[in-house]
Amino acid sequence: MKQQKQMYHLALVVGVLLGTHNAFAAESKDQNGNGARLQDYQGGFFYGFGLGVSQSIYYGEKREIVPLPLIGYYGADLTVLGPFISYKIYKNEIFSFHALTQPRFNEYDSSDSDIFRGMEDRDETLEAGFGISIDLGDWDFGVNAQHDVLGKHKGYELSASVDYELMFGKVSMTSSLGVKYLSEKFVDYYYGVEKKEAMIDRPFYEGEEAINPGVGISFEMQALGGFAKFGLDYTWYDDAITDSPLVEHSSALGAHLVYTRFF
Repeated sequence: MKQQKQMYHLALVVGVLLGTHNAFAAESKDQNGNGARLQDYQGGFFYGFGLGVSQSIYYGEKREIVPLPLIGYYGADLTVLGPFISYKIYKNEIFSFHALTQPRFNEYDSSDSDIFRGMEDRDETLEAGFGISIDLGDWDFGVNAQHDVLGKHKGYELSASVDYELMFGKVSMTSSLGVKYLSEKFVDYYYGVEKKEAMIDRPFYEGEEAINPGVGISFEMQALGGFAKFGLDYTWYDDAITDSPLVEHSSALGAHLVYTRFF
């Protein structure tokens, strides 16, 4: 369970580190001393640490603070952080089309909480797909589509986001608005209750497709010879998820701190 929690927080931290904006912009400077755009930096291998704080929406799971070491590669086209991989297949000054892989860490064991007792375990999986990014200066737009490639939940996710950046001296503030569509098979696997698993306090539940909106804000700056980024995000969950007898919370707040430095 501890290892699963660490991987879950890693996914959240990676979302801050490898989001649609320039996670390493503070490493390079333009002639005026301002942070250059991400696409202007050639990249390389990096190391650092992440700190994730989040609340699971399942019954009986508490908020946790988990520190995580980070090591990976960031390049003009390829980004790698463990199983999180993104590769730009095509790009120009404002548009890019990329392939991606990333793990899904919604898994749980029957021993993780009383609400899961007697249930079959739900497994983590690997998802792969494609994405489109549009960079219009201060505005960034992104769309991703990814599908389970290991046959665990057998579903898919579609997501769209828009980010807006403001500069305050050498500190960059990015506000984000996004929405995620989760297929019926995805929701039923992680939030459903099969007939053979039903109990008096955990009735049968069949999941349906869900749409989860969310907002976020992050701050980026150069620090200690590297780069620091702090982010907050808030997600509202669809009734198709919150109506599940396994789910206690209808929304969740996450906080993430990342420091990285190139070798």
